[in-house]
Amino acid sequence: SYTVHLQSLGRFLDLTKDDLNRKEIRSYVRESILHYARWMVANEKFYLDTPDELEFPTETWAAQELRKGNVLLMAASLTEEAEGASFQMKGREILDQAWESLNAFSTKSYSRPMVLVLQQQYIERFYQVQVESLKSEDFEQFDFGTPQTFIPQKQRLKSAIKSPQVLICCLRLLRPWAWKTPIQKSWLSQRCRSWLESMGAL
Repeated sequence: SYTVHLQSLGRFLDLTKDDLNRKEIRSYVRESILHYARWMVANEKFYLDTPDELEFPTETWAAQELRKGNVLLMAASLTEEAEGASFQMKGREILDQAWESLNAFSTKSYSRPMVLVLQQQYIERFYQVQVESLKSEDFEQFDFGTPQTFIPQKQRLKSAIKSPQVLICCLRLLRPWAWKTPIQKSWLSQRCRSWLESMGAL
């Protein structure tokens, strides 16, 4: 879940706030969180609004929404007031709907939703109370370069296979000639040899 990762990034910022050697990576992490938060405000939808897309539309999906809301509250603490207000508004909207939806399930006290509630409720409360004080930190601006186009691993592998140099390199790494002795000493090879000897083939 991308929201789990974003919350981990927020935790990283919290744990490294006094580390002067991590200014650049902290700034990059902050910009990453804000980038995704902007996407969430524009695109994120409630899971249970489209239950047909879920294999099991259970109470756990309602509890998962708590992460989304808390990510947006966290992002609000990392940006200026105007943008932060839009994050807070969307986050509050998601959280209110999540609690209402979760409480409508008779199974709301099952283990999975309860684990999420225990994880997320105190975080929600923290950002409600502390959001203004968290905005006091100044992040330095860095040039992170131009984003690179993402190429899936499967596509990179297909392209690499077409290269003769890569194939030769793979053969060298695999060293097929080095497998001759282990194969000859394997249990299956010994059984085949015994069978062939018994048949008079060897």
